[in-house]
Amino acid sequence: MARVTRPGADLVYNAAERFRQAALVSGDSMFTPGRPVWASTPLDELHRRFVLQPDLSGDSFEMKLARQLDGADDATIQLMGEMLFFHQLITRKVSGQKKREIASGVLDLMTRPASIPPDLAPALDAGLISPGTLFNTGRDRLIRFLIEWMRSWRELQADQVALLLTDPWAFREQVCSVGNDSVWLQRNAVLHLLFPDTFERMASRSHKAMATAAFADRIGGPEAAAALDQDRSLWQIRTVLTPEFGEGFDFYDTPAVARVWRAPLLLDRVQAVYPGWDGFSFPAYLKSERDYKDKARVLAESLLGRVVFKGLLDQGAHEEVVTRVNKVAQATNLLWLQVPKDGDLAILNHAKFEASAFATAFFDLLHGEGTGPERLERFSAYTTAQGLPTKWAFPTYFLMLLHPETDFFAKPDVTKRFLELVGAGFKLGTKAAGDLYARLLEVVESLKDDLAEFGPRDLIDIQGYVWAAVWEYDKLIKKQPTELDGGHTDGPPTDVAAPDAPPPPPPPDASIYAHLAAAGYHFPDWLITDYLLSLATKPFVILSGISGTGKTKMAQLVAAFVAPDQEVETVAPPVPGDASDGSVPVEVRKSAHAHRRLTIPSQLVQGFAFVPGSAPEDLEVLVTGEAYPARLYVHPSGHNVQIHMKPDLYTWFTANVAVGDYIRMRVVPIDPAPGFQLELETMAVERRTESRPSEQVAFLSVRPDWTDNRALLGYYNPLTETYAATELLRLLLRAHAHPAEPHFVVLDEMNLAKVEYYFSDFLSAMESGTEMVLHDAPEDLYLDVEDASVIVPRRLAVPPNVFFTGTVNVDETTYAFSPKVLDRANTIEFNEVHLANYGVGAPPSDGWFRLPEDTVVAGHLEGSGASPTDWQQLPDEFKERLRALHALLELHHLHFGYRVANEVAKYLGLAARAVGPDALEMAFDLQILQKVLPKLAGNRGKLERPLWDLLQWCVDPSADLQLFTGAALASLEMHSAAYPRSAAKLKRMLTTVQTVGFVSFVE
Repeated sequence: MARVTRPGADLVYNAAERFRQAALVSGDSMFTPGRPVWASTPLDELHRRFVLQPDLSGDSFEMKLARQLDGADDATIQLMGEMLFFHQLITRKVSGQKKREIASGVLDLMTRPASIPPDLAPALDAGLISPGTLFNTGRDRLIRFLIEWMRSWRELQADQVALLLTDPWAFREQVCSVGNDSVWLQRNAVLHLLFPDTFERMASRSHKAMATAAFADRIGGPEAAAALDQDRSLWQIRTVLTPEFGEGFDFYDTPAVARVWRAPLLLDRVQAVYPGWDGFSFPAYLKSERDYKDKARVLAESLLGRVVFKGLLDQGAHEEVVTRVNKVAQATNLLWLQVPKDGDLAILNHAKFEASAFATAFFDLLHGEGTGPERLERFSAYTTAQGLPTKWAFPTYFLMLLHPETDFFAKPDVTKRFLELVGAGFKLGTKAAGDLYARLLEVVESLKDDLAEFGPRDLIDIQGYVWAAVWEYDKLIKKQPTELDGGHTDGPPTDVAAPDAPPPPPPPDASIYAHLAAAGYHFPDWLITDYLLSLATKPFVILSGISGTGKTKMAQLVAAFVAPDQEVETVAPPVPGDASDGSVPVEVRKSAHAHRRLTIPSQLVQGFAFVPGSAPEDLEVLVTGEAYPARLYVHPSGHNVQIHMKPDLYTWFTANVAVGDYIRMRVVPIDPAPGFQLELETMAVERRTESRPSEQVAFLSVRPDWTDNRALLGYYNPLTETYAATELLRLLLRAHAHPAEPHFVVLDEMNLAKVEYYFSDFLSAMESGTEMVLHDAPEDLYLDVEDASVIVPRRLAVPPNVFFTGTVNVDETTYAFSPKVLDRANTIEFNEVHLANYGVGAPPSDGWFRLPEDTVVAGHLEGSGASPTDWQQLPDEFKERLRALHALLELHHLHFGYRVANEVAKYLGLAARAVGPDALEMAFDLQILQKVLPKLAGNRGKLERPLWDLLQWCVDPSADLQLFTGAALASLEMHSAAYPRSAAKLKRMLTTVQTVGFVSFVE
């Protein structure tokens, strides 16, 4: 059984039994039997005063409650006192004395004050769980749930009450039919207090999800657990664990059980792949990061603290508020500010942004009434109503800086990965929402408790830990057993000037080699590896060679492996049918199930007189001839009319209508006017799965008429005052918004137009980090990206997570590449065609110049670029080889610069870590071939001697150079050349220049 047996627990359960009898059975009183308070009249009055008329001031809960109860009768006031008593039974985070003061303070408002009976008062000293900060800071929300739940209970018939009080699962269904996702703390507390032998003493839904995930294998695996609700899963888990751990074991207090799921949430996962990391010492471990955030916190308090902010509002200094918000936002790099009009500050640069409305809503977010989740929900409602971006990072960044004890910075990519790693059982979603934020804070508070030994001061420390642990974990997972991206550092990085966490790795059995082979393309292993290392070295690769050798397919298949097409389930709208009866098809949204509310289409209620913000009215909903009671709500704006489904209607609804389904609505006027009855009817829909092209890949066929970058970046049309966007521009904007995801651009037949004409801006921007000019329109311009309207920035940098591959065929219709282009790329040739083995099966794997099977390709494509550090880390032996090659080329004034040296060094470093130290010889050969030789182009007088000297050096770097003769060429031992691929290419070029009189690398 789940009942707690520690000292004092029996007092709590006895008090809960008193609540059961007084509130649920008889409608009497816990404190004064015979003077009923748990009855409909006091509940309705409390609902009117507390739920329908919330106090949004910044005063304490007790002060606001006193104002709300001012003038109420004694029964209503005592009801609130008893409700607060019951609400506080579960928690042991508040002292018994404080609990009694809160409840007694309300009772003292009565004209004839009641008191907590002596046999009940000691129950407040015990408590059963530590439900987290939100249980206290969100008290008004949880009390609202208790009021609404008890009002729904009073509507039940006697036989229903009898059934629910004897059947815990039926009772759970009734409790869960009231409220929304933000009240699970109170809902779970009710379940355990009233059925302690069935429901676990877990108020946190996230704890239930984590415990279920940890023991899912005991009840048939994750899929079997997912088919049940959390409580049924835990009930089954308890049943199978009891023989092992004994009757009455506890998920928290039984060490052998708690260790399975309550170990520090990320620490155990990191240690699984890196035992050397023993945790996170507060504050020393990330002291520099903490100092960095503390400076921003102090700045935020000085510029946007409650008193200062209120003064700005009183003065009407709304533009000053915006200026200060910008200053605090830019005090750190925690927000994405590279493209201000499309980043986390997009709200401040939006065409619909209005400073005065923003300042008021932002003050409410930071200093308004209620918990952080409630204030975030109101801020999200404001942004949605104004058509502004509703993002997570912007509001939660400020919440954490102003309220570090209770609020957490929800940086989307990192936070979503964190929730996945700890098995939280829910996803953050794309838009900021109060209920999801409340659930996130539950998990964060749990992590803070788990890390108590490290001494975290507040949620700023926890946010730093989450970032470091998630990043470290993913980096380590990617590096097992290869370290293609540069090796492990001493401890987690800080999130100062660092990108978001990388995406989750694909299944460990995924192989890029198998992927290409399965598509029917049997490239040599070394060629695939070479292409991947080249992309990782620098995000621009040229694939050249004769037509039909698979150059384009190589680029496409690698991109598809890293960023595959998405399978999306869609619902086909139903056939309209006969609507002569005035009915309207309505798509069922997720909110209908979550909040038990349906919005009535405006065309159905035209002509009816509604009072905006009026009290709810009773309404009948007719379904297949049967009438169900409901409540009618009118939004204060008067534009939104909703029905709130009571339990019977909600039961039918959840059993017959899924999210994405359609229902047909019809309004039937009834007397007295302007009354009406609502009819609902389910509609058949067709669900199908569609494959959508990946938004991370752009395939562009180059045209001969490309003479500038407009075909790639688009252009501003002054006649229509709009921006003509391109597929590539949308990809670049998306890459900016998702810096952890690799994006791929394939430029097919790249040299059909002069590359310098249309691609030079990209080459300069990638090399120097400068921004490309898009437009100088006087007004903001918009386009749709990922189903959202975003501003087209006036200047745009090339994101480092975009990888360009150009394919090249050489004939009389194409243009030659300039040294500027070739110097900035790895050029890989596709000229080998082996028809003897064609069609007789896959060629054998060459095995050694190959990445490990479980290599996570996406994790290695970081696009960081080469630097002098790569040169410094290059083994001395290879530095000397590169210096010797440079000196040889310098004799002919064909030498290369520092950029090539750094990029060769980076390629070799990646190859050593990815393939192994034995790969350095082949890697060096490939880099001579791809980085040094491509710039060689000219006539015989210019190139014959350099080509001959280079050929001799590639065959035997230690031999003395000879003058060119036929005999000297014949004497070269090509089969034993030090760098055979480069030597073979040089011999072919030398033969060409002697025969034709001119040669270029790209042939």
